[in-house]
Amino acid sequence: MPHRTAASHRPLAASAVAAALLLFAAGCASYQLGSPAELQFSSVFVPPVVNDTFVPQSRAAITTAIREAFARDGRVVLAESAADADRVVEVRLSDFSREMTSALRDDTALARKFALTLYADVRLVDPATPDAPTATSRVSVSVDAYTDSGLQQAEFQAVPQLAEKLAVEVVHRVLDTW
Repeated sequence: MPHRTAASHRPLAASAVAAALLLFAAGCASYQLGSPAELQFSSVFVPPVVNDTFVPQSRAAITTAIREAFARDGRVVLAESAADADRVVEVRLSDFSREMTSALRDDTALARKFALTLYADVRLVDPATPDAPTATSRVSVSVDAYTDSGLQQAEFQAVPQLAEKLAVEVVHRVLDTW
């Protein structure tokens, strides 16, 4: 059997690399950086969130965080009222849970750390047809809270973090995936 040299394998290797590059380029040809489509609206109004949970001081903090997140994003303008907006973003805080994730070493019945999870239902409403059926998107965000200064204080201190995370998720749902 004749012995093949390294030089005889070069055309085969070059062909394989060229084929791989061609497949890679074809797969990336339709990729578009950023949001995939143009928005159907240019302004939003964010009314105060409805709070069906027992999260302390969350209504104002979360409403403000959502409004600021839309302002930072810049793809839409914040309207002063529902009448001035193309869409209204309604947010209802629907559930709040805490799960013990770490206990004290010398007393396993006492929690050291909790995972706090906030659930919200988000609706995008056209003010021209407010009674028209609209889809509701469920959003959840979590933060860890350490109970060194007590659970109530830890939950209170976690509200701004939950608000920021929730605001990012709401903006993403409204502007990127809806």
